[in-house]
Amino acid sequence: MPADVQARVLPGLCRMALEAAARDAFLARRFTAGADRQEVERQWQEATTLRQLHDDRVASTEAWTSAKPWRKAALGIGNAVHAGLRGDPVGSVRNVEDTVDDLLLAGRR
Repeated sequence: MPADVQARVLPGLCRMALEAAARDAFLARRFTAGADRQEVERQWQEATTLRQLHDDRVASTEAWTSAKPWRKAALGIGNAVHAGLRGDPVGSVRNVEDTVDDLLLAGRR
């Protein structure tokens, strides 16, 4: 695939993967805690930031994001959907894969 196409397409695909994993983790945590399905779906739909999806809405998500170097990098790749990918595409995808794994593991706790 040409580099210019990768730079435009990969950030969107990576963002979708991150959002799907975040949604799965969020739903799993809420349903395990016994939350109402409609309320959980409403919370997900209304959320526009990571903090709004955190169990403690005043807590910072920075500690989780910074705990592993690939997490911050992966979130940056997801945000590159607006400007295009500027880094190594293979490394970027690996960072997203690792972050997706972390999110799914967090959803099981």
